[in-house]
Amino acid sequence: MKRFDRVKQILDAAVQGQTIHAHGPFWRPLDLAAFKIKKVFGKSLVTPGDGAHSSLVLALRGQSPFGADLGVPNAELPRMPVGFPAVIDSDIGFIEKWIADGCPDDEEPHTSCQS
Repeated sequence: MKRFDRVKQILDAAVQGQTIHAHGPFWRPLDLAAFKIKKVFGKSLVTPGDGAHSSLVLALRGQSPFGADLGVPNAELPRMPVGFPAVIDSDIGFIEKWIADGCPDDEEPHTSCQS
């Protein structure tokens, strides 16, 4: 599976496949090029090469300017997705690494289990 497809899968799972309010499931129709330049509420979604400071990662982690519902200082917006459980750290880490790698159009690395 391509890493971008995995990112979209994580986002869909985060909203339990539902059509959410406000910005909606914006990622579903986007190809990679459109995703990389997408803005949501005037904020660039991703900054290729800088996963830790990309709005998508900050929103999922509830870090400023997100996290107003969590009491994060200076936060203006709630943690995403609103009304759903927080995305697990390993999934956010996957997204962050993909963005840090420049949002490449590559396959998800395979890991093998060894006994």
